[in-house]
Amino acid sequence: MNWNYYSLVSKDLPRTNNAVKRWHNCFTSILNQCHPSIWKFILALKKEENTNKIKIEQYIAGECPPPTKHTQHKIGRASCR
Repeated sequence: MNWNYYSLVSKDLPRTNNAVKRWHNCFTSILNQCHPSIWKFILALKKEENTNKIKIEQYIAGECPPPTKHTQHKIGRASCR
């Protein structure tokens, strides 16, 4: 485990796995159950895949993703790259 945050911050990398936790919470809310059947799990994966395909197409078309709390506080990130 890397305890040196300076190298992460200097490369503009996240210091935590909060994005993974955020995705997991969102995905489990799609499932809406503690122990779903394999079929419900597959349907949830397909829904997640379709959502990501739409986001990728929007990004390729030049649309900016909605700002997050993290990017709102950074200076100089007013437009998409």
